[in-house]
Amino acid sequence: MDKSYEKIHKVLRQRIGLDITTIGNTIIDKAIESRMKSCSAESIEDYYLLIHEKESELTSLLEASVIPETWFFRDDRPYEIIFRKAIKHHSDKKPKPFRILSLPCSSGEEPYSIAMHLLSKGIPQDLFYIDASDVSQLAIDQAINGDYGKKSFRGDIQDTYIKNYFTQSDLHYKINNNIKKQINFHTANILIEDSYKEKYYDIILCRNLLIYFDQETKIRAFENLTKYMKDDGLLFIGHSEFGSIPDNLLINTGYKNAFALRKKAHNEQHQRTFKSINPLNHLNTVRKQISTLKPANITRKNIIKTTKKASNFIKSLAPAGSRNNNENIDDMTIRAKKLADAGDSIQAETLCRDILKIDQTKSDILYLLAMIQFSKGSLTEAESSFRKVLFLNPDHYESLLHMEIILKKSGNDKAANLFHKRAERAHALNNPSEES
Repeated sequence: MDKSYEKIHKVLRQRIGLDITTIGNTIIDKAIESRMKSCSAESIEDYYLLIHEKESELTSLLEASVIPETWFFRDDRPYEIIFRKAIKHHSDKKPKPFRILSLPCSSGEEPYSIAMHLLSKGIPQDLFYIDASDVSQLAIDQAINGDYGKKSFRGDIQDTYIKNYFTQSDLHYKINNNIKKQINFHTANILIEDSYKEKYYDIILCRNLLIYFDQETKIRAFENLTKYMKDDGLLFIGHSEFGSIPDNLLINTGYKNAFALRKKAHNEQHQRTFKSINPLNHLNTVRKQISTLKPANITRKNIIKTTKKASNFIKSLAPAGSRNNNENIDDMTIRAKKLADAGDSIQAETLCRDILKIDQTKSDILYLLAMIQFSKGSLTEAESSFRKVLFLNPDHYESLLHMEIILKKSGNDKAANLFHKRAERAHALNNPSEES
């Protein structure tokens, strides 16, 4: 590879935090060549100098490299949670409007979807406000224009919204002004600390951006996102980004399929920072728990729970340099989920199997493998993988539902009904107090 290409890759890593492996050298290099033509750069060296001189050209290169695909009401599970949070906000008679931030907002489908959902649920226009930002001025201009083609609408849910909130002309759909005025579109970069100065949000949606960052940049982004959240606010991220959450800042809320985070309580942070643990005492406690288990208590759940404590403790004693395998597994896990999302089931399955050779207890990877097998019709393999997930997590709701489907297909209605009942119990257990 030309050294100048490598130098530009390095600039993208250093100044934007872009993890080249998430996109691939070939796509990046084609984007560089395309931008060189647009800028009339005579050589790769000239273009390298240009991205140092013009910040806007670095942004344009990023836009050419990362092509976001979005549509209205994509991954819409968070919208109902946002509605319930908005209702609670106003029932508590809080004086300020309910504030929402969507980033990166791309061409505007996500923030417009949220506005349409809240208005359709009866939330008055003056009681909520949406900021939407992106590093791309081109994307912001498209969002402000609010003119969309058919590909921005997918699924039956769209019909009512098209009728109520768009003006249609041929194959173009123009968003109505009453929706437009709910949203403030502007360019901003979450990696710059004061991009949203003195603005604190009840809801932040930052989905499928962090997957493009290296680990150091992910942490910086999470730190900035946390600063802009209200103490009781929620942060929604993409499911493939869960492996990189800094657990000293944020915790999972447990909302089903919504991937929502809260700030970690201040007192919990304090305890985590200052709590002193005697390693020998802790290890002795684990030994004692294992040795005193009575036969009646030696259940699958207790064994898993106890051995996990021991395993986590042993990992915590390892020197930092010896944890590379665990870090690699995390990166591989993110990559596998991203491949699956992109529809590359062959590579995703191969990577899942590689991860499981290292750690057979990765229930999220077992579940991903099971879903890939299920989607291609390999029901025997899928059943085996789902059963492994349920051995590690007996209340895994989605696996229980898929076991019900597989057993019904094989004609085993009695067993299918048992899994149906288990799924109902698991759902009740996993959602004891969803916010209302």
